[in-house]
Amino acid sequence: MTATLMQSTTMSQRNMVLGDAIHVRHGFAFKSQYFSDTGEFVVLTPGNFYEEGGFRLRPHKDKFYSAAIPQDYLLKKEALIVAMTEQGPGLLGSSALVPQGGKYLHNQRLGLVDEIDTNMLDKLFLYYLFNTRAVRAQLSGSATGTKVRHTAPERIYRVKVSVPSDVKVQFRIASILRAYDGLIGNNQRRIRFLKETARLLYEDWFVSFRFPGHGSTRITDGMPEQWERTTLGDVVTTLESGGRPKGGAVDKGVPSIGAENVAGIGEYDYSKEKYVPEEYFNAMRSGVIRDRDVVVYKDGANVGRSSYFGGGFPHARCAVNEHVFIARVLPEIGQNFLYYWISRDDTRQRIANLNANTAQPGVSREKLKRLAFTKPSGRLLCLFNEAVEPIVRLIFVLALQNRRLAQSRKALLPRLMSGEIAV
Repeated sequence: MTATLMQSTTMSQRNMVLGDAIHVRHGFAFKSQYFSDTGEFVVLTPGNFYEEGGFRLRPHKDKFYSAAIPQDYLLKKEALIVAMTEQGPGLLGSSALVPQGGKYLHNQRLGLVDEIDTNMLDKLFLYYLFNTRAVRAQLSGSATGTKVRHTAPERIYRVKVSVPSDVKVQFRIASILRAYDGLIGNNQRRIRFLKETARLLYEDWFVSFRFPGHGSTRITDGMPEQWERTTLGDVVTTLESGGRPKGGAVDKGVPSIGAENVAGIGEYDYSKEKYVPEEYFNAMRSGVIRDRDVVVYKDGANVGRSSYFGGGFPHARCAVNEHVFIARVLPEIGQNFLYYWISRDDTRQRIANLNANTAQPGVSREKLKRLAFTKPSGRLLCLFNEAVEPIVRLIFVLALQNRRLAQSRKALLPRLMSGEIAV
């Protein structure tokens, strides 16, 4: 892909402010009493943006709107929207393109770029321009508010940029960057398909009891023969958490995984990463991630949320902090089975219920060890782990590919925008 690029110092650049070429419209103040967990129309918020830019769906978190909607605030496909409230660190000024028309609502915390002078700016180029450090820094510097910071169309208009004078060049730059996004999106779709395939296999065998040989297997008291009721403590070999140095996490060093990173197999939020010093990591006696470790968040609102790491994903060297357990089980159980068991909504809820009566949700090691665990027959465990192993391996490969693609895109972005690299 990058073989088509060449070094250049002659590309003509135009110095301008964004207000010379665009108009940004505020959204609608949708009333919270009409928010719902189900429905037809999703109310977008800054939470629907990635920090580095891009549209983000949030299953089980996105809110629907149950009242009549103003049609002027129903977004069209490929509408360019900008986060004008810093709902999370780094989100201010993040931009996204709406993936589907007639579904998403434009609320007051977002700006819609509803007019663009196409003689000055290409729309897709503008999307990437919003996600450059130069633009974000200016929006952050002019933002108002203390606890929650805001920008406004008037402040967006004052942002100074230097862009290729030729809109056709802008389009070629944006096309290169979008090609990276296309590869990342394709990998994400493959990961979702693979995850669902493995999950359905687990549900079919171990919840619905449609496992190989089920027709000739006797079921007594709701459990197939040769299965065993036990506890998690009887099958784990390791259940440990990590720590962090005096003074807390640092800005660089060895990655330290916390609640903000625990998201599921093949998922990891690098933008929220924290670190421990190299010397602290080397002295850690527990909490160091190994290949194929399952991790579980043990306190707070997201207690019971889990992830599965391996194949160098998310990092070749990393640790967990004091809020995260590392879980390893007996070889005959297998880490693949452990992850798909612990990642079920039912298991997560049972973990949360272990400490449901306290003001601050949290689960101790001893309580988690007492969690009921059903151990299938050794033959079936072996068959399952073998069946999902190629799926798990491929998920890790694709997740690492996406990390490298994202790093390449991030490195290219400022050089393409500035004209340092011509196309």
